[in-house]
Amino acid sequence: MDPTELTQRSNHARKLCIEFLGPDEVDRWPKSHQKLFADVQKLGRERFSSFMETKVCQKRD
Repeated sequence: MDPTELTQRSNHARKLCIEFLGPDEVDRWPKSHQKLFADVQKLGRERFSSFMETKVCQKRD
């Protein structure tokens, strides 16, 4: 990411009061949220090219 884009993203995050606290410390995660946080990290490591388009149909009542 180029420096200009990084600055824009940082400014936007600051406007939204988003604070990044640094590297994750898995051992400090609340037990009740560990799976959720791990899943979010896993999703964050995925690349767009690794996703497949699938069609999901659900029956509506």
